[in-house]
Amino acid sequence: MHGFLKLSTSNYYLNAEAGETEEEFSARMAAEFEATVLEAGPDTIAAFLC
Repeated sequence: MHGFLKLSTSNYYLNAEAGETEEEFSARMAAEFEATVLEAGPDTIAAFLC
């Protein structure tokens, strides 16, 4: 959808990398979220839906 940011699907069982633990996966998803917010500018984010 135009005008919306999209992150990776945060489903460990579908999207974990080979040998990645659930903790590592969660940390990677959190880092992706943070990077996306910082890149877009925190003042441009009105809501987060999951």
